[in-house]
Amino acid sequence: KESDYTDYSKYIEDRAAWRAEKAAEAKFRSWQESEAKTRSQAQAAEQLHSQQREFLTQVETLAAETPDAMEAIRGVAGQIDMDKPLGQALMQSDKGAALAYYLASHPADLARLDAIGNPVRAAIEIARLESKAEAHIQTRTRSSAPPQSKPLGSGGRGSTTFNPHDPNVSMKDWVAKRREQE
Repeated sequence: KESDYTDYSKYIEDRAAWRAEKAAEAKFRSWQESEAKTRSQAQAAEQLHSQQREFLTQVETLAAETPDAMEAIRGVAGQIDMDKPLGQALMQSDKGAALAYYLASHPADLARLDAIGNPVRAAIEIARLESKAEAHIQTRTRSSAPPQSKPLGSGGRGSTTFNPHDPNVSMKDWVAKRREQE
């Protein structure tokens, strides 16, 4: 207070120093808040980048197993806004690529999920669809069996069938066919 001072110039000097100190503190707090916000944004960007890498890895794995997965996921990706709850839930799901593939074939489910505005509700709905998505993929995956070398039952000579009761079959042919069957 001015009344605490006997020298007015000393009062003015102390008041100016006090104001400068308060301004410096405010500037420092502002800088700290800005730095914290920048760090937070960088962490969020890194987390998003990590989720995107994981999602792309899932897509590549699924595409290796399922013939039309890449094309289907590309098609549905243009319809999903990644800033909305559905997009966020897909990116955070460990079955995001499978779900995207499923949604590409089920536009009614896609529209229903896209209309959800609550992130928690979207995550719950995504979790409910995971088993359907996995079953959908099982119906579409490539067989792990080796390719067939020749048609079954033809012996490589066309598609004739052996009728043991055919009166036109000689005994020699009948015995040979029976031995092949054993």
